[in-house]
Amino acid sequence: MAEPTPDQVGQVVAFLRNLYRQLDRHMERLPVEAARRGLKIACRGEGCNWCCYDVAMVTSIEAVGVTAAVNALPREVRNQIADQFRAWFEVHKAAGTLMGVSTKEDMHPDAKGIVDDKIAAQRKASFRHRMPCPLLVEGRCSVYEDRPVACRGHFAAGESPDACNDADYMLATDHSAVLVVMQAIWGVQGNPDCAPLPEMLREVCGETLFEVEP
Repeated sequence: MAEPTPDQVGQVVAFLRNLYRQLDRHMERLPVEAARRGLKIACRGEGCNWCCYDVAMVTSIEAVGVTAAVNALPREVRNQIADQFRAWFEVHKAAGTLMGVSTKEDMHPDAKGIVDDKIAAQRKASFRHRMPCPLLVEGRCSVYEDRPVACRGHFAAGESPDACNDADYMLATDHSAVLVVMQAIWGVQGNPDCAPLPEMLREVCGETLFEVEP
């Protein structure tokens, strides 16, 4: 992927934030909609970060938006994130659970099971090694306002607030709202792709995101 210009980055961020606002409005209604289907949203809300141990599959455009948000953070926070990225990759490289970028062909129903198996393996490794998303700083998402679709539509269903404290919890989301937003992103992007957030960030930024600044 060619490195975007500052103007292009600004356009991407504005485009994504508009879509994210639309998705957030749908997600605000999720507890009511879930209750109608006999489900309860178990999430504690602010201060709970177990979903950050799960696999957030993101597109390259979303990664551009996240990178812009990371670059706007204070230097000491960026350095902490860089250290955490390296640790994340070391754990998943050793576990053999790095996925790489999945393409449109990988998303075809005939092949989707392979991707699902890879996601499940990476999720289990993250929970087993207590290795959250590298963007989690002091228990909070460091790019919360620019977090991708996978994070905005991520809720656990169950009776206990600890329902997602393992790799096999039940996910609750508004699939139709998520699909509309993803179709808009893929429509602009042209070639649908996705990868776990840390892997897509490396794909978009190269190794520069992992460099500690003096």
